[in-house]
Amino acid sequence: MDLETLRGIRTELDEYLGRFRDCFRRRESREYLGVYVRGQLGPLQRKSVEPIALDAGVHPRNLQQFLGYYSWDERRMAQKLRHIVRNEHGCAEGIGVIDETGIAKKGNKTVGIQRQYCGSTGKVDNCVQSVHLDYVSPDFHTMVDSDLYLPQSWFDDPARCDEAGVPEDLVFKTKPQIALELIARTLSDGVPMGWTPNGLRVGREFDRVEDLWWRGGPTWTTYAVKDTTKGDLVWRARSTVFIPSWDPTKRLRLIVAEDMLTNEVKYFLSNAPLETPVSSLLTVAFSRWNVERSFEDAKQEVGLDHFEVRGYRSVQRHHVVSMASLLFLQRVSHRLRGEKGRAVDLCSGPGGDRRTA
Repeated sequence: MDLETLRGIRTELDEYLGRFRDCFRRRESREYLGVYVRGQLGPLQRKSVEPIALDAGVHPRNLQQFLGYYSWDERRMAQKLRHIVRNEHGCAEGIGVIDETGIAKKGNKTVGIQRQYCGSTGKVDNCVQSVHLDYVSPDFHTMVDSDLYLPQSWFDDPARCDEAGVPEDLVFKTKPQIALELIARTLSDGVPMGWTPNGLRVGREFDRVEDLWWRGGPTWTTYAVKDTTKGDLVWRARSTVFIPSWDPTKRLRLIVAEDMLTNEVKYFLSNAPLETPVSSLLTVAFSRWNVERSFEDAKQEVGLDHFEVRGYRSVQRHHVVSMASLLFLQRVSHRLRGEKGRAVDLCSGPGGDRRTA
């Protein structure tokens, strides 16, 4: 965001930050929140603690202490962010999209770091990984929760955990376990979420899925699917009732979709009611581009991956403040562009329990 735009919305930003006032006991902490968020939203090329602090005329150590040592409630701040999304952008048929991201870092002191696959570099690299939940409504999307992924190797080294300030009661969690916690936390905060999309990972069911694909099945139908920010793509799809071998009492929907341009094939399983239109299931299944766009905006616009702090609390707080900055950016961008977003009105469908597609 350029300086002219930032100056023009200064009052709006001050009012927005005021909504998190009760998360901070001291005026000083509230002021540093403003410094950090304005730095993230501004035109700085590097949006880590030092350049943000120097640009604002404060000592970098003070901003480091704001993230690591000052007394304020980052969990409450994240909860209030979800309440804003619930009250002003919520939809009964909203979609919760889970994804992970890796951020390459040097050294071995940053909490959670180890050599592992890093999406940002596209290879095994020295990086920190985190899991995020993006909320998608018909005309809006933003991140609403996140958590660090700490590899088992960290829990096998208590001294290392202690040095990084990892809470003593924290235990190892897989990324799927973290994802379920993010969804549960967001639902408990009242954010309406009717869907969570999941692609089918074909393992022991491979032969049965391939049988549907190669030997025929229901009639193919062509659909216009929004799979990118550039507009609709044309896919053909067909579906059938699928009885999973791991639980023969279930009746799921298996959808096979093929890109008419590239011939790419994707498979999806859904536990939605069997009468749910395939068009609705595809809308949910292909909503993943939203979280990819959120990662892009969070990294390029607010510096999600620019952090240079190392401790557990500092990194977690950086994530929370980055989500708040991203939410403000998305709200302002949406208003300034006057966009109406997706062509398919998800809110027109029936409500009900959370489903996966």
